[in-house]
Amino acid sequence: MKSKKLLLDYVMKLTTEKSFSYFLIQNGKFRLHNAKENVSIFDYTVPAHLCHTHVGSNFATSSILALFDEVSSYSLMMFDKTCRGGVSIQLSAETLRNSKPKDEIAVTTKVDKIGRYLGFCSIEMHDKSSGSLLAKGKHIKFMAMGLVWDVIASPLILPFTLFWWQFFSSNSFGIKIARLFSKKKPKKEIAPFLRRDLEGLTSMSNMIDLVEVKSTDDVKSIEWTPLRDYNNMLGKLHGGAAALAIEKACMLYLAPNEQVGALEVIYLAPAKGKVHIVLNTEITKSEPTVISTQKISGKVVSTDGRGQVFSQFTATIATNMQ
Repeated sequence: MKSKKLLLDYVMKLTTEKSFSYFLIQNGKFRLHNAKENVSIFDYTVPAHLCHTHVGSNFATSSILALFDEVSSYSLMMFDKTCRGGVSIQLSAETLRNSKPKDEIAVTTKVDKIGRYLGFCSIEMHDKSSGSLLAKGKHIKFMAMGLVWDVIASPLILPFTLFWWQFFSSNSFGIKIARLFSKKKPKKEIAPFLRRDLEGLTSMSNMIDLVEVKSTDDVKSIEWTPLRDYNNMLGKLHGGAAALAIEKACMLYLAPNEQVGALEVIYLAPAKGKVHIVLNTEITKSEPTVISTQKISGKVVSTDGRGQVFSQFTATIATNMQ
């Protein structure tokens, strides 16, 4: 158990320093409150830079989805026998009541099932003071990480894996050996980091710059060039960052009293660099039990002419949400 905690702490530190998770965790006072029997509870303070200002200053549904991604991924690693993180297949979030900057919330993740290939989570977000349910969501991840990971992260081998990792990462001799066998790669021109300006971000709108490149009555095409900050640890576009861009693209075409009340994203392939967010804004009649009167569906595609689809999404639009 001690070895697993060390691994989880290292993963948390690495994701915070070198991925979009920085924006979710750094100013959100993200902390584990309790974890037992496949259920984990994280305390969180809503940061202003993850709120939209379209209808007041509210915690954006896409930001909630990104937070659900973070807590459920951590929970899967916590309760999986070999600490597998996996990759997202489907992620959804629905806002039931709005929350504001500096609100204290609790995010509860229930790991419904972990199999050889898939992991399933249910997530709920509650107001800590009143206990009222603010949002809920689901997360499905592809869990297989290969035989090597299953071996080095198995309960019996993990302590030795961590010992050698710590040796090579802290010992000067180990560092020299690692450098000796590493291939030097030519330096590439890379986009600047935005995180140095995090304190100056007052809303989600400051983080995402979108440009409309094509528009018809029902179909809109938005271009987005993510900064490096919006990548995950593997250098690909973070699923949570993509969700923020999707919601902002939707908000370009909403009335003043409308907001994205629910968002579902299906991840098909890893994305990197400039992408197009294609929106189908045709009004769709919703079910009588849903407060929304419109759904916006769409996809995130490549800009190289091949039209590769990285993800598909459906946003449900809510009106006059409290």
